[in-house]
Amino acid sequence: MATLKNSRGKFFHVHRMPPDLSFWLFFFRHAGREADLDPALVRRAQDWQPERSNCPRLTFLLDDLIDAVPAEWRALAANLFAGRVLQGDVNAAAWTERKAGILEINVQYSFTLSAYAAAYDEFFHHLKDFSLHVMQGAIKSEELSASINKRFLEPWDQLENERDAWLDRHLVATSNPVQRRLTVGRENLQEDMVDAAESFVIAHELLASPPWPHSQQKR
Repeated sequence: MATLKNSRGKFFHVHRMPPDLSFWLFFFRHAGREADLDPALVRRAQDWQPERSNCPRLTFLLDDLIDAVPAEWRALAANLFAGRVLQGDVNAAAWTERKAGILEINVQYSFTLSAYAAAYDEFFHHLKDFSLHVMQGAIKSEELSASINKRFLEPWDQLENERDAWLDRHLVATSNPVQRRLTVGRENLQEDMVDAAESFVIAHELLASPPWPHSQQKR
């Protein structure tokens, strides 16, 4: 059976990442963008030590998953390492080798999830807003249709324009195209949507990860 120590060591060995560094600090250094970060945030990131994951958020999600899975799966889940990796394609993977079990989420996958969460949230937020105006008789049907087309289609057009970049394995973006579209006051809701999606990905890959060596599953 995999052990957490082996899983963690194998992950960092394969991906050649510093074993004592948060993925996001590593990522911004890799992109030459560390100067853009708040110095206080950098200090906190330097103090954080990877254990179950190289990403604090994935650590929380994995801890919650370990508590939630059936008892017969708990030992396996507790010994897996979930990591973000520097890959440009939208993908996640699970693999085991030599008593090590690893779940991977490509960073571009994470950016894609957050971009779609922002776009979907904007859709529902504006739909509610338009419904209120319709009920009040404040907008005529022609005006409503034109406004919907303009305000609903714009984020989806942005997402479509980014598709080629997302699928390019040699290109890793440092943000998503609708990041600036966060509706003020709804940031936490959008982050919860991303967390839910990544929790599903981790759970899916956990179930796809068999407890024997030399296997690999791609999603």
